[in-house]
Amino acid sequence: MSYEFFVLQHIASVFLLFGFLFAHFDNLLRSTMWLWATMGIWIFSVAGRGLLVLFSSDYFTGSRAKVQVLTEAGKASDTDHHKPVEYIRMTFDTPLSWHPGQHVYVRFPGVAPLQAHPFTCLSLPSLLPHLPNRLVLLARVHKGITRRIYDYCVSHNENVSLLATKEKEGVSGESSPTLDGVLDKTCCCTPAIEAQEKPSDLHTTHFTALLDGPYGYTYSLGIYEHNVLFAAGSGITFVLPQVSFLLRETLMGKKCITKHIRLVWVVRSLDIIRWVKPELMEVALLMEKAPFQVDLDVYATGSTSQPIEPELTSIVHFSMGARPDIKGIMDAEVSTANEANSSTMSVNVCGPKSLIHDISNYISSANARLAFGKLGSLRDLRLISESFSF
Repeated sequence: MSYEFFVLQHIASVFLLFGFLFAHFDNLLRSTMWLWATMGIWIFSVAGRGLLVLFSSDYFTGSRAKVQVLTEAGKASDTDHHKPVEYIRMTFDTPLSWHPGQHVYVRFPGVAPLQAHPFTCLSLPSLLPHLPNRLVLLARVHKGITRRIYDYCVSHNENVSLLATKEKEGVSGESSPTLDGVLDKTCCCTPAIEAQEKPSDLHTTHFTALLDGPYGYTYSLGIYEHNVLFAAGSGITFVLPQVSFLLRETLMGKKCITKHIRLVWVVRSLDIIRWVKPELMEVALLMEKAPFQVDLDVYATGSTSQPIEPELTSIVHFSMGARPDIKGIMDAEVSTANEANSSTMSVNVCGPKSLIHDISNYISSANARLAFGKLGSLRDLRLISESFSF
């Protein structure tokens, strides 16, 4: 809701600004000409951005911008008496290409035609040139557009069956384990997902969306010998694709200096794991042949009786009912980096301001020690932070 107010406030400010400028200058020194020129540049930029949106929609490229939204109706309750966190997962084919860490703006003509909302890309573009890029977006449900999409999806549930989708379609897709076979009928289910039963609380629907992007700077983990990544909730969309991308690039023969990666994911409950499981399983497959070590840790801060899926316990270390000790984790990672004689280290974080604040304070203190040569073999320690403040 705060993001929607932010956008509307800026649009209103633009019109008010131009109105007051025309009235205030009163064509002094032919100022009106320059004001019209400025407005023309602004209109041109808006129109150009609109054309880019059309190129990812039905207008120019066929029906590739059809989006599906999955939501859970029945969430496991927290014993801490917090309201269960709800998420939506959107998947669609698009001609766009993006890099890990980037985001796109999505416009929903049938829900909010005048609004465009940013979402970080959870998936990676296709490796096969004959297939469209499969874009997956994950977002936590708040009071604005995500709540409207969530409610619409529950009320317009299509109940797509996993096995029915597989039997009706027979179109081969990519070999990576992904839920895309369930989310889009143009690809079949992969063996890792076919064996699963369809959850009774899974709701699916389809409607059109327009894409604008991608935007944002992308970071490469491959230029650092030691990488530590922190995420909270849906902040996993920023860090997990970076790990997948580096693993993919390395297995394709691209050289990197990375020796170790550790990803720490903080969640309130295990509900969100269901939405990211396909991407986690993809990382698990890539990890088997990776030339460096990858550790995945999940901290579920809320008390829960939800069972952990067996295939995840072999690749992810779960800590239930506990919060991560930031200082302890970072001290351990600095020691690990020194044991490997690493000289460069990056720390990536995406989460609430409190998490970023704690990690930033540690990095600031560590860089002060590094300046005096007190961090062993480390010579470069970099912090990359992203906040989901809207």
